[in-house]
Amino acid sequence: MTTCIIPYIGKTTLAKIVGGLQSPSALWIAYGTGATAHTLQSTCLNAEIARAAATVTNLSTTKIQASHTFTAPYDLTVAEQALLDANGNLLFAENTGGVGAVEEDEEFTLNLEFGVTSFSVSRFVTAGKTETRDLISNQSATAFTYIGYGTGTTAESSASTSLVTQIERVAATIQLVSLYGPLDTLRYIGIFTQLTTARVVSEIGIFNAATSGDMLCRALLDNTVSLAVGDIPVVIHDVILHYVTSTV
Repeated sequence: MTTCIIPYIGKTTLAKIVGGLQSPSALWIAYGTGATAHTLQSTCLNAEIARAAATVTNLSTTKIQASHTFTAPYDLTVAEQALLDANGNLLFAENTGGVGAVEEDEEFTLNLEFGVTSFSVSRFVTAGKTETRDLISNQSATAFTYIGYGTGTTAESSASTSLVTQIERVAATIQLVSLYGPLDTLRYIGIFTQLTTARVVSEIGIFNAATSGDMLCRALLDNTVSLAVGDIPVVIHDVILHYVTSTV
């Protein structure tokens, strides 16, 4: 098993899909003979030989495997492989897979694993990871386009499925911003109803439906915000997605 690199274009593409800024599409696998190491700036394979639609298998609630069996057109050495969306955007690539030299007309199978993880395990909840897995693999999932706030103070948990005490949820204005890399972060902006009751805002959540639905993440504010009657809550919440990849 080897670790792959997710280039900037891949991080941007995945963020767009999760935030509803780009429609999900089928996944494709490609391979090539280029030996130059891929970097965050990579946008394609160095010397692509072929690509094909992938067969996707769910390995866990947070991980998929994309597979395809190729036939070598001539004697060659497989030195690089990649996962792409149907538009040709490079989602991840790596140079040191285990296929190696193959002969003309020889069949070989590429199995690329792609998983959703989190820097903050408790904030990025399990249901959100599963829906993200399904979004990136085009498995009839719904993008996360709603933001909500509440007054609950229960500790963050990966098992959470909703805010503890939601006050309101609205359709978010969603932007792509650059925090750790070019356009790697989803910024959710919610403008809520003017308050008729004073509130102490303590929790924020991102969802894929106006009511119920799946929650992507729930965050407790480091410092609660007290709002008075007549205030109009405006919430800005950044979501940075994190993935793990490998070939097997």
